[in-house]
Amino acid sequence: MHPPTALWVCMAGMGDALDTVKQVIAAFETGDRETLLGLLAENVVMEAPGAVRLVGREAAVDHSDTFLSAFEDVEVDTHLLVEQGPLVVEESTLTARHTGPFTATGGEPIPASGNLVTLLIVEVYRVDGGLVTQNRIYFDETDLHRQLRPDR
Repeated sequence: MHPPTALWVCMAGMGDALDTVKQVIAAFETGDRETLLGLLAENVVMEAPGAVRLVGREAAVDHSDTFLSAFEDVEVDTHLLVEQGPLVVEESTLTARHTGPFTATGGEPIPASGNLVTLLIVEVYRVDGGLVTQNRIYFDETDLHRQLRPDR
């Protein structure tokens, strides 16, 4: 028996935060920038590997756009989506082809390698008043850089 593609867990009496994050994920996967901006608080705080800390919805969406611009054929498979109060945790696997320059935080751009990249990602969202106010993203940055090398 194979595990389910995604596990959705919602504590009794809750669901608003989970619903918001499901909308964020759908907007991200379809590239719907306007919907995504509308789901983020004006001064959302986004943190990501490489000591990235951004404040503001435009900055957060721009960071995601810049990251994804180095890749094509992006697929995100959500394995786990769990809500507890205002917090939602997502575990997913991102698979994509490295087709454009990738600029690591504080580093030189890594030229396109054509490599297929697979990255396990965990995101923690905080939702207040139906808007994401915090988004913390975790992944193994060293593993990503290893996968981007043209000689692998």
